Amino acid sequence: MDARAQAVVDAAARLVRREGSLTGVPIDRIAAEAGVAKATLYRRFPSKDALAAELARQGIVEAQPGEDRRSQIIEAAARAFARAGFRGTSMEQVAAEAGISPATIYWYFPSKEVLAAEVLHQVGPTLLAEQLGSYHGDEPPAAVLRRFARAMLERGRARGALLRMMLLEVPFFPELQRVAFERAAGPNLAHLTRYMAAQAELGRFRPGDPRARVIAFVGPLIALVLFEQAFGDRLPFEGEELVDGLVETFLTGAAAPDGGSRT
Repeated sequence: MDARAQAVVDAAARLVRREGSLTGVPIDRIAAEAGVAKATLYRRFPSKDALAAELARQGIVEAQPGEDRRSQIIEAAARAFARAGFRGTSMEQVAAEAGISPATIYWYFPSKEVLAAEVLHQVGPTLLAEQLGSYHGDEPPAAVLRRFARAMLERGRARGALLRMMLLEVPFFPELQRVAFERAAGPNLAHLTRYMAAQAELGRFRPGDPRARVIAFVGPLIALVLFEQAFGDRLPFEGEELVDGLVETFLTGAAAPDGGSRT
């Protein structure tokens, strides 16, 4: 390795010590820290991945497995989409946010639509919905649904901007709509429908369309997240308390008279 390449590595190492990682450090800053032109840096290291690999080889940072890199891209995309929406975010911007090359993103995600759908799958309530859909315990729905609703509110507060993006932008991008439904919305609906149908079969819920019950249950929770996003502390209620009221209201219509769902 020549002196300039080592100067770049040393500069990157200093930035890693200051920032905690190389992820959010732009190439321009690394070049400036090293006292070289960006073109000089790229002649030694054609991508940030290549530089990170050299840092790992020298024991300065740990090598990053492929799954970690995939998660890194998803988290960077979540931040970028939350700021600028789907339309206003390019893959180049996601790459800059993740501190990697655009080519690396395309290795994991063939299009922006696929990446956005995976973001919705990973950071949305998919895991919560999957757990609910596969629930076979004996807890009454009041306890199970209250726990789910509180967790969904917490997730919504952390990712409310992405929820707005999905609701406002997905309808205008047919390919995004298709892959987002296949990867996120569709599975969520299926999991929740399965739970609602199971409760009716157990006699805890009145007979009825489980899909309608999913909308009746989830709709107010989504509205609550959007209200908090829009008005924040101006709302005259606490989200957690309101969640319990929303669950109770839902059960008033769904629960069988002697189904034991309120205990």
